[in-house]
Amino acid sequence: MQTTSVATICSVGAYIVFDSTFAPPFAGVHLNIEFDGSLLEIDTLIPGWIGPGSMTDSNQTTPLFTYTIDGDMLDIFSYYLDTEETSIDSVTHVAEILFNPLQTGTTELQYDTTQCEVIQTNDTIIQIMGSRTATITIE
Repeated sequence: MQTTSVATICSVGAYIVFDSTFAPPFAGVHLNIEFDGSLLEIDTLIPGWIGPGSMTDSNQTTPLFTYTIDGDMLDIFSYYLDTEETSIDSVTHVAEILFNPLQTGTTELQYDTTQCEVIQTNDTIIQIMGSRTATITIE
């Protein structure tokens, strides 16, 4: 949960975190995020660090990163490209999403997990399970 004001940019991080007992190697990510366009508009999208050591930025590997915004829907596509390694198996910061609050209210960002996926190097899809939301209160 995050509280912000109409005059303040709001930042939401998007991460891939695996269960401690299951961390398969992967090479790409597709995130599908729904937001309320009457309360929030996307100001900036910043690619995260993807790759070994991504949580500490030790490699500072910027991924192939693209996105589309269609109304209240944000699609992020991020792919790990490296000359030596073909996949990663660590916690990964996919993106930082900066929202511009438009008016007061409470809203939820919702990951559509039927559309989100983690992609292995052989194009095998790792389905994202569970519910992922973030609540933002604008004062």
